[in-house]
Amino acid sequence: MAEILIANRLLGPEAMYRVGEWAENAGLTDYYGVTAQQLNDDRLGRMLERAAVHGEAASNALVLRAIAVFVVEVGHVHFDVTSAELYGAYAAAVPDGQAPPAPLPTNGHTKSGRK
Repeated sequence: MAEILIANRLLGPEAMYRVGEWAENAGLTDYYGVTAQQLNDDRLGRMLERAAVHGEAASNALVLRAIAVFVVEVGHVHFDVTSAELYGAYAAAVPDGQAPPAPLPTNGHTKSGRK
């Protein structure tokens, strides 16, 4: 599941409910011995929840490996943890043929809880 989802993100990102169809068209269902129906968004979501437990360790291992392989100088490391979360409905009438306007957020918060 994880390898199929990674391949999807790298080669042809689709909404999770369309990953099964994408994997079938890409020949991955045959390779992994699964059906497109088995790659539904519920099952992929459960896989992501199980993998999230290992996210920090995987990220650390990936960074250390990249440093070693690409001989990256790490005398100064900048790790930007800036985040912003937006929520709410932004209903706007959009004339045919025009892109929707950018959201105009009025509320939000960061991971640290700052306004």
